[in-house]
Amino acid sequence: MTLLNASYSFAPKSVASVYSYTYENRAHTIIPGAAGCDVPGGPGVCNSETAGIRVAGQAPVTRGLRILYDADYAHQSPAGGGSTLIHANYYHAGGGLGLGPAFVRVDEEAMGSNGAGTYGFQTPLATKHLFNGWAEVFLVTPPAGLRSSYVTVGGRLLGARLMARYYRFQAYHTSERYGHEWDLSAIYPFRPGLVAGVQYADYRADQYAVNTRAAWMFVSYHY
Repeated sequence: MTLLNASYSFAPKSVASVYSYTYENRAHTIIPGAAGCDVPGGPGVCNSETAGIRVAGQAPVTRGLRILYDADYAHQSPAGGGSTLIHANYYHAGGGLGLGPAFVRVDEEAMGSNGAGTYGFQTPLATKHLFNGWAEVFLVTPPAGLRSSYVTVGGRLLGARLMARYYRFQAYHTSERYGHEWDLSAIYPFRPGLVAGVQYADYRADQYAVNTRAAWMFVSYHY
């Protein structure tokens, strides 16, 4: 595994990055917990190189009001004996407004597929629960790719950090409607280092997977 990343801050709260991430399973056997790919070819087909560029940040408009923006592009290709089917693009564009602790933003993300729709862009090194819905329906990108359109609203109320997000999912290659999902979160900091929260996810299937609901509570403490 080789990870290269170079970043440049071109404004107080804005950063541009270029990167290249190479993932290779040289064992060529199934490794418990290792990334999987929904593609013909067996163990090792996830071996890939992902190279891309990202620009993200925020720009002040008036006192307290700010513009939020984020743009990414990457290409994934085979590496270390990976499947020749591995050729897919990724892009993400998002923006919104923030006012104090409150914000609203709209994002479009595409984890593309190869020309035949037999391999979808994979993220073998990602913390996958954070992306494409907390119901975890899309931990592995479908062969036809995944296009996610989502709106996020967040803020504070009585000291609690609140967030709501709504997703629409569809196939990248065929535009088939996969489903939609609501994610809700409330996190309360009781004191420095001690926070507790409750979160909920509700995925409603159209033509991919099944209806999935999940809810959990957590307490985190550090010193």
